[in-house]
Amino acid sequence: MRNELHPRLRDLADLRDGRLTGTRTSAVKEHVGAGCDVCATASARFESAVAAIAEGPLPAPPRSVVRQAVHMFRAKKWAWLLEAPGRIVASLVLDQRMELVPALRSSVGAERRMLWMVGDHELAACVVLRGGHAEIVGQILPAEDDGSSQVVGEIEAMRNGRSVAKIPLDADGGFALRGLSYGTYALLGRVDGAEFVVAPLEIGDRA
Repeated sequence: MRNELHPRLRDLADLRDGRLTGTRTSAVKEHVGAGCDVCATASARFESAVAAIAEGPLPAPPRSVVRQAVHMFRAKKWAWLLEAPGRIVASLVLDQRMELVPALRSSVGAERRMLWMVGDHELAACVVLRGGHAEIVGQILPAEDDGSSQVVGEIEAMRNGRSVAKIPLDADGGFALRGLSYGTYALLGRVDGAEFVVAPLEIGDRA
């Protein structure tokens, strides 16, 4: 999975501003130039934000963005209810659901790509729908990863307060939660000694 590792968001921003230097420059340019959809979407959001700031007062945000903000607020409340002091609440950075047309959200093979920050780590995942069931396939690595990190941890999918799948991360920080029924899930995990939680995630007709 190492060849699928995305550049850090900070590197993409520095590349956009012409401030990226050192050995990372060529690697980031090569990755972005290869046509990575996730990084292209992140770069487009940077451009959109810069353009909006330059235009002055911002218009009211789209309802989808408002819903996302509310979802993040509820996620923190949900994490508090887990009564686990010290657990990191993952911060959603990118959710490609906004880019999907509604007709595809429940079709076989439909994908939803997401990226979270988990403390000093980045968690990238893709939800794939397969005829009534879903898979969550992803990778979690240190944001400062240079390609040599060995990740130790596990990830768990919970539904209605009960664990439905729990697996260790592979040496590259990869994982694959398969055979999940449609519904709302929370992801709990541990990576390099730190515990984290990903906000409840709807999978299925609204995935």
